[in-house]
Amino acid sequence: MQYGRLKSITWFVFVFMSLSKNEASEWCTTKPLNGTYTVSVATCSISNTIELLSGTLKITGVDQNNEKAIIERPVNSALRYRLFKITNVGSLTLTNLKLKNGEVNAVSWPQDVLSDKGCTLCAGGVFVSGKSAIFHSINTDYEENHAYRGGHIYAEYQATFTIN
Repeated sequence: MQYGRLKSITWFVFVFMSLSKNEASEWCTTKPLNGTYTVSVATCSISNTIELLSGTLKITGVDQNNEKAIIERPVNSALRYRLFKITNVGSLTLTNLKLKNGEVNAVSWPQDVLSDKGCTLCAGGVFVSGKSAIFHSINTDYEENHAYRGGHIYAEYQATFTIN
């Protein structure tokens, strides 16, 4: 009897541990805002700003023939938007990626720039705002991101960010 109980407990622990593994899945397909994911396609296009208000998102690029996977705003897009915005208690970690073509440039200079009190023209790539907002950039490249201030990355209001 004791052996049977031990056997079922061992089986339960094995199944529980197998199900609780935190294996990364593809981010580009559904673009979730929480969890650990990979980008394994050569280019992952986004159609609007990815906004993290809470939770933790970790995205790791998988090498594509010795090139980094790219997260980008399509260059032919008529819409202008930054790639990522982290505020409140959001946390973003990007590893082994390239962020490309984020754009929040002003349409009419200097009127737009002078009236930009909320920094809507900041950071074409990643905008981090607030004391509890966190951004980590590990082995990530930035290319052709445009903004009035902080083309690639802009952090304000005691936001935490690290770049490795």
